[in-house]
Amino acid sequence: MANGILKGKVMENVFDIIIIGAGPAGLTAALYAKRAGANVTVFEGASLGGQASLSAKVENFPGIDNITGADLVERMETQVTNLGVEIKYNPVIKIEKVSKGYIVHTKSCTYQARKLILSMGARARTLGVPGEVELLGRGVCYCAVCDGGLYKGRDVVVVGGGDSAVEDALYLSNICKSVTLIVRKELSCAKAYLDKLDDAKRAGKINVVFGIVTKILGDGAVESVVVGKDTIKTSAVFIAIGRIPDSDIVRDLVECDSLGYVKTDSDMRTSDKNIFACGDIRKKSVRQIVTACADGAIAGTFASKK
Repeated sequence: MANGILKGKVMENVFDIIIIGAGPAGLTAALYAKRAGANVTVFEGASLGGQASLSAKVENFPGIDNITGADLVERMETQVTNLGVEIKYNPVIKIEKVSKGYIVHTKSCTYQARKLILSMGARARTLGVPGEVELLGRGVCYCAVCDGGLYKGRDVVVVGGGDSAVEDALYLSNICKSVTLIVRKELSCAKAYLDKLDDAKRAGKINVVFGIVTKILGDGAVESVVVGKDTIKTSAVFIAIGRIPDSDIVRDLVECDSLGYVKTDSDMRTSDKNIFACGDIRKKSVRQIVTACADGAIAGTFASKK
């Protein structure tokens, strides 16, 4: 590791690339950047794998029939650490742009890099009701495409009234016994989704209930949800009330959309030519483990170019 200069002082901890976030996107970016010869390190402020590690079963990752999200991410971690990439479990609290790159501040130390790759991801909005945390991964889900197959032929509930919720309900209606869509006040989805929902309702595939989920019940796994004075039996609750990108510390460095997602080009380059973004933090239409890895491969490849 070389030394660098920061405000007239000799500074250690200087890297070609610093990657912020150790989910599938960040780990894949590290793999490609390291193999390209870059001096790279990864920072993670929470737990390895991000949202991917919460998936009880992953059945749509190419080449692997069935694996837990945690196991898949652990394999990715082993692969990059075997190459000599260090993963630092130290949250980044501030980033400064300087003449020779970027200064990355953590609670315990300061680092410098020529380039950055942002892969902090996005977190699902939660209901904040009793049972949600306790039954996470045991019927409480935030991704219908990821986990819907686990509940094939069973009764499920989807919570939300926007495009994502209706899309999830329609998707699940093709594989589950019944789908109950719980809408807080009114449907806010696009007309195209509303038309499809009406068709599904007439076909008896989806039932729409207006109300607020106040509890998720179950002994070891989801068994029902409480909506007002009613209790609805279900094997799973798919919560689709939006996501929140973890982009707060970079919104003054790169261009984001109105929701806070980082804008990139096809090379994963942001409005700052030396900052790249990949995975769920990026403005995109499909958010899956495999697409996060694809983003990471592109970001790692182009960030490592001189």
